[in-house]
Amino acid sequence: MQPRTAGALVLAAALLAGCSDGEASDADSSPTTSRPADATRDEPGVRVPASVPKRWASAANETVEDSVYPQYGDPLVDALHYDLRLTWAPDQTTLTGVETLTFRATADASKVTLDLSDALTVSRVELDGKRAVASQHGDQLQVGARVVTDSVHTLRIRYAGTPRSGGSTFRGDIGVQLGPGNELGTSQEPYGAFTWYAVNDQPGDKAFYDFTLDVPAPWRGVANGELVRTTTTDGMTRTRWHLGSPASSYLTTFGFGDYRHKRLGRVDGVPVSVWSPRANGNEQAGLDYGDDALRWAVDRLGPYPFGSLGFLVTTGVEAGMETQTMITFGDVKIGEDFRAVIVHEVVHQWYGDLVTPADWSDVWMNEGMAYYLQKVWESENGGAPLNESMGSMFASAQESRRQSGPPGDYSPERFADINVYDSPALMWHALRSELGDETFWRLVREWPQQHRFASVTRDELVNWWSQESGQDLTSFFEDWLEDPELPSP
Repeated sequence: MQPRTAGALVLAAALLAGCSDGEASDADSSPTTSRPADATRDEPGVRVPASVPKRWASAANETVEDSVYPQYGDPLVDALHYDLRLTWAPDQTTLTGVETLTFRATADASKVTLDLSDALTVSRVELDGKRAVASQHGDQLQVGARVVTDSVHTLRIRYAGTPRSGGSTFRGDIGVQLGPGNELGTSQEPYGAFTWYAVNDQPGDKAFYDFTLDVPAPWRGVANGELVRTTTTDGMTRTRWHLGSPASSYLTTFGFGDYRHKRLGRVDGVPVSVWSPRANGNEQAGLDYGDDALRWAVDRLGPYPFGSLGFLVTTGVEAGMETQTMITFGDVKIGEDFRAVIVHEVVHQWYGDLVTPADWSDVWMNEGMAYYLQKVWESENGGAPLNESMGSMFASAQESRRQSGPPGDYSPERFADINVYDSPALMWHALRSELGDETFWRLVREWPQQHRFASVTRDELVNWWSQESGQDLTSFFEDWLEDPELPSP
């Protein structure tokens, strides 16, 4: 996500929504592409119990209680696959869901707890095909279930209601949002997926997803992953989406609206496209830069890690959000150049999506590198020279650090303030100077490739960079991430 500053966050909301009338067909009755093989992981140190189906092995996680937002997520649950069947009735503002969650229990327990908004009423729960006793307490769903360590279960949940926002953080409202015409969209960093499905809403628990979205025609639903099929029957349009790589819950997205689809082309075989509200006419503007942004990122970071890349212009997003494979943007037009915003969110597909922090205390892992590469791109595309822009950032970075805390120990009330962007960007620039360009860029590229689909800790990152660079960087990272004062330039 883009940083919130006096001017930059306004810019980040600046995606013009719309496509040209000459859009290509989006395979309304047949798959757009052949489905890619689901992601697999062969990472040392990741324990995959034999009980986990092989096709979902890369979604096995060492779950934790989040240190910043412990009220969301439950370490007992290791989600493996969510099948979400959602129907939106815009005239009644009712969302109906049938969810099938496959999960691994990480310990012996007599109940399973998931996050689910109390705006959505659960009517039936089945565990492994049998009716289960469930109760809702605030934004938690508790299911009576005797489970044992490493047992794998299927939980089927039926629910309905008028969804509402999950509240506000420093960044603004989170979770689902209604548009002026009852369009529905979502943006949910650091949490908020619980506003539209029952979920283990913690970044370290990645899972596979399939979506079936139903809405009255001519509207349609858009979600993460690849569009498998679109059909229209009896006035209802159904779209099916498959996300063949594990994703954190905050990186999931959906939108219901009158969307038009435009393909931008392919980058190394990866299809790139835009979904935007038809009502916004032909104002395509900078969205056409999406494929060029991907080419630039691939040159820096290596092969794109997923099967497709989309840009969804939707309700409920105040800024660009790096939702996995389907980047979401708000539908506000301010007429400024936002190519840098697109680059920032595309970089996140590696730093944040492919490799994700196991705990929200390390959101700097995502934002620092994305912000730094954004500044590198700007310096190559008409902006100030990189050393100059980094130097001019120092004073404001010191002030944001004092106001919101160091990036590795920030105030939870100021989640994703500029302090987790500018200080870490300066840190990466300083490390580049220390290691030299060849080593630095090699490691920037290798880190996400070697930790594909993983949720990682700060210690893992520091140890890896120390080992691969041949230098003990422990103190370097501690100074930049933990000290109340910014290290000297």
